[in-house]
Amino acid sequence: MPSDADTVHVSSPSSHTSQRTLKSFLPVDYECPPSQAKDTSALNCMSVNRSLPSSNKNTLPEPMIYQTMQQKIQEWSEENDECFAVCDLGDVYRQHMRWKRHLPRVEPFYAVKCNDDPRILDLLVSLGIGFDCASKFEMQPLLEQHQIHPSRVIFACPCKPVSHIQYAAKHHVSLMTFDNVEELYKIKEHYPKAELILRIFTDNSKAYADISAKFGAHMESVDELLLKALELELPVVGVSFHIGTGCMDASAFIDALSSARSVFDQATSIGHNMSILDLGGGFPGVGLKGQTTFENVANVVREQLDALFPSDIRVIAEPGRFYVSTAFTTCTRIMGKRSTMTAQKQKHIMYYLLDGVFGLFGAVPAKNLTPVAKVMTRNGKLIQGRDRDTLECEQTHESSIWGPTSTPWDCITQNAKLPDLQVGDWLYWPNMGAYTYAVASHGFSGFPVPSVTYVDTSNHL
Repeated sequence: MPSDADTVHVSSPSSHTSQRTLKSFLPVDYECPPSQAKDTSALNCMSVNRSLPSSNKNTLPEPMIYQTMQQKIQEWSEENDECFAVCDLGDVYRQHMRWKRHLPRVEPFYAVKCNDDPRILDLLVSLGIGFDCASKFEMQPLLEQHQIHPSRVIFACPCKPVSHIQYAAKHHVSLMTFDNVEELYKIKEHYPKAELILRIFTDNSKAYADISAKFGAHMESVDELLLKALELELPVVGVSFHIGTGCMDASAFIDALSSARSVFDQATSIGHNMSILDLGGGFPGVGLKGQTTFENVANVVREQLDALFPSDIRVIAEPGRFYVSTAFTTCTRIMGKRSTMTAQKQKHIMYYLLDGVFGLFGAVPAKNLTPVAKVMTRNGKLIQGRDRDTLECEQTHESSIWGPTSTPWDCITQNAKLPDLQVGDWLYWPNMGAYTYAVASHGFSGFPVPSVTYVDTSNHL
């Protein structure tokens, strides 16, 4: 993670912002100026196109983001090949307002694992939301630096190290998940006052990543787990699930919520006091082809919640990608180029960058992603206005884009279509906020992760 020394702060919250209330920090009565939209409600004004771009024929980033990228590139010397990213904190704020509009009953507990950038956490703390933490290392900055109330944290990892359970106990983080008997014994010994959420298995076949292959109790084992918790005098207070990363069908929530309702009834019938439903993650951000929209998911979730769970049940969720996917744009300079011929006698160009799958593109192989590169400069000149129209009409070539390391696995994409670019030209990559900095190796072969410049397109931070 880049430090403050590596960043340029532009219209972003100070280190003290996390102590402010939402009312004083981010006005919820924000109204869009009439010149920006016919409907001046904050959410309609803030809505943006979240579809995945498939070619260079996409709309440009927000003007402030594009200008910041241009300024950075113009300031860079010819010898400076380093990559950088621009983070729009205003985009995170808009996503939060979007969540509040479409899922007003559901409390978001941001999945820290997705992107633990200190400025992102600072903003989200100020928004008053909760946090899904998978380790004591994710809890530490929130509890010790931001000093948030422990009720705003759920320890959402069904298999936890003993020392991490002890840390949660010391700091009174009582909500935690489990999905097996062995975990119950650990919790009984090290944190008997914990309030437990039973993580259940759900069908992840309609998602990119099958998270239930690793976590989640099958329905046939639920009775055993609930009875064992009762025997150990451990209170089970709720149910959680995860429909998988990159949900492609909103109906996946129908079966998951039906199963959760069944577990609620089972647990209540044997004496557990059930009060919390955790919808987990999987809420669409941007970056996965074929996934459904957040609005489609929200419509299904609202309808099912109203039908299955009374209003006195507290409903939370663990969105990560949804909040930060579109907030980051990465800029990379071409530092090498090689032209080859395919077996079909077609020209193929290999471009080399100073960032790759051991840096911000680490989730590419793991999640079968296909990042989309956009042209920022051509022959050393920034692409603007009519230049971009000309570029879109120009012949493209089958291209592959590679990271800087010597390993053959360091390939960002083998299916890019780009014009003939030169060493020194710049590419930019939208939608780089989720599982980028969080999974970067921070120094493999000595290559650092890109620095971050922060902007605010909401004008309210």
